[in-house]
Amino acid sequence: MITSVSKAAVKLLAGPSKTNKDPSTQASQKSFKNSDPSTQLKGVESRKIEGAQQDEALLNAAVKYEAEQLLKVGDQWGTDDYSARLSAFADSLSKNDEIYGKKLMGEVFSLDSEAMESWLDPKLINESVEKGDISSDQRAQIAEYFAAAYNEGHPALAPKKVEGGWRKRDAIESPIDEHLFNRKGLFDDEYSSGEHANRVQKVKNFLSFVESSSGPEAARFKQSYSQHLVDHYTLGLPRYAVVKDASIAQGHRSNAAGIAVHLMTNSKNPESTVEFLSQYRPKQRKYIFKQIEKADFWLSSRHLQRNWGYQPKSAPLPDPLSKVMSTVAKSDSPQAKQLAVELSDQTLEKEKFWLKPRVYDHKKGWVANPVYHERVHAMGEMVAKHAQPILDKWTNHDEISVGNNSGYTERQYHLDTGKLGNLFKVTLLNPVLQDKEELKKQVINYSNDLKDQINTAKETGYSKSVNRLAMLCAGMDEAVSQGYKKLQDERAQKAELVGFAVEFALSAVPASSKLSENIKDSLKTLPKTKINETIQGLGKFAVDKTSHQFTQEAKHQLSELVGPDQAHLIAQGSYRDSLRKSFLSGFNQDNRMELVKLNSRSILNELEDMRN
Repeated sequence: MITSVSKAAVKLLAGPSKTNKDPSTQASQKSFKNSDPSTQLKGVESRKIEGAQQDEALLNAAVKYEAEQLLKVGDQWGTDDYSARLSAFADSLSKNDEIYGKKLMGEVFSLDSEAMESWLDPKLINESVEKGDISSDQRAQIAEYFAAAYNEGHPALAPKKVEGGWRKRDAIESPIDEHLFNRKGLFDDEYSSGEHANRVQKVKNFLSFVESSSGPEAARFKQSYSQHLVDHYTLGLPRYAVVKDASIAQGHRSNAAGIAVHLMTNSKNPESTVEFLSQYRPKQRKYIFKQIEKADFWLSSRHLQRNWGYQPKSAPLPDPLSKVMSTVAKSDSPQAKQLAVELSDQTLEKEKFWLKPRVYDHKKGWVANPVYHERVHAMGEMVAKHAQPILDKWTNHDEISVGNNSGYTERQYHLDTGKLGNLFKVTLLNPVLQDKEELKKQVINYSNDLKDQINTAKETGYSKSVNRLAMLCAGMDEAVSQGYKKLQDERAQKAELVGFAVEFALSAVPASSKLSENIKDSLKTLPKTKINETIQGLGKFAVDKTSHQFTQEAKHQLSELVGPDQAHLIAQGSYRDSLRKSFLSGFNQDNRMELVKLNSRSILNELEDMRN
């Protein structure tokens, strides 16, 4: 029935027959031919417009009729057969052209504005593909026409002003928001744990549905809907929203940012993501990144397990912050370099949740951090790609005062050294990051460029490069020193300080820093010959000649002897030493190398004075 209607519409649109034997019509045509040319032209244009209007009216009538018939498919007592209706709709789109299909999509939503909650639910569409009821090409076609309806401002999908509501203010909202954010969607504590789990799956189904189309309308939809989410939720809510439930508002802010990331990030076209983020001001981006970092909490099974003890059947969404960093790593544009610097600034602050390999669960105790590995690898990839602008940021040696700490003036370069230490601790010195050769290469190249500038500069023209290289060395030392200080503090609290070889402990911290004196006083209970014997027994097999890191056998034996935390720090110290050696070799004047060492030690001693 539906197919015959479509064919009938096409026949009608084809126009009247070319042979017309009606006498009155023939006479009219003869009179028209004998008239003035300008009159003929006006008549032709008039008939074209009239014909186009008739064609449009016929097409609209055919579309409306077919939409009405579609909504009757599967109509039955109780719940309608939505699968049958969806299949009929998919078949109709497949048999008609793009203009007809887009109009049919719009008319369906005009007649059934709740279609997305029933027979055009992305979940049903995806399941129908899996069952073979519709093809993947048909799903892509539905997604493309769905996106077109949104892009053209269809009232059933496009954002519009909503008066009042749960936020106690007027807002710009899309019915799609209602699908993703309503009380059956992402945030409502009144529902059971099983229904809570469905909220993550609901977002996954929506994203899979939209991603099925690679057409221009879908690409435009991702851009415009992502901007709607960020503008009116992530940035909109904190500014002027007065909400009934602050936790729901926080969830909406971060969740909207997370969904936008999943819509926008595309490894095949990273520039679209870079351009999207670059349209915002730096202060806005800082807040957006903050919400993206939190989005993992709402859009993963971690929130469900922690609050409900419920294990979802399906895997959670990928971490959105990791997706952003990996996408930025795939772009060479100046905007991508700026984003990489800002992301490193945002993600390297001390005591960040994700910087901790283990986190405390109130039911299970200390457990592995679910986002740690993913973010470490993404960070390593991004820093390796954009090493120069990132290292330029953290080695600037800016002497501006930023406050007072323990009676000492704290300067910007003190804070930057701490962040640089975090950067190396999370990436280059982190055993979790297995493939670090490219990153190591870029860091060494950066140090070599600084040495070239120092070697070729005149007597007074190398101070900036000296300071940068000094901060690079200090940051590497700081990365390992932080680990020792943390271990020392933890053991002092437990009153079970276990020492190990002083010379190995000191190999992982700068020899002249005041922290070394603290370690000397605290690490004396284990005879130092034990570790010496272990390393000497391994001989040449202790350190890998290519990577300059301890071998797995050396790590294992050290771990058995002093525990995994100490073994890790000893391995870090060994790897750091190989990098420092590279940083400080190749000077053509010893006095300039000594100046780098002196400045590096000075920075570290200043940091230690402030901490003590």
